[in-house]
Amino acid sequence: DNFVINNIVINKPWIKSMQSGQKVTSGYLEITNNSKSDDVLLFIESNFAKNNQIHSMNIQNDVMKMKHLISGLLIKKKSKISLTPGGFHLMFSSYCQM
Repeated sequence: DNFVINNIVINKPWIKSMQSGQKVTSGYLEITNNSKSDDVLLFIESNFAKNNQIHSMNIQNDVMKMKHLISGLLIKKKSKISLTPGGFHLMFSSYCQM
């Protein structure tokens, strides 16, 4: 499914399934910015988690490091960015009772 908001297109969103006892999960998608100016994904919300963050991930000295992108994720004009396992991603934790 695609979701279009003005000149921003959200494509192929999915969330990793959770195993019993798991406390966090991650989400992935593609964001296309069709506008004439850069945009920033500042925050995310969900109906199932109280703590929702945008993260980057990289390897430093053979150790995987995640970083909460407090200032958001830049999406340059006329470009697409993919949030994928091992890279930028959405992080969900502190689950709500449904």
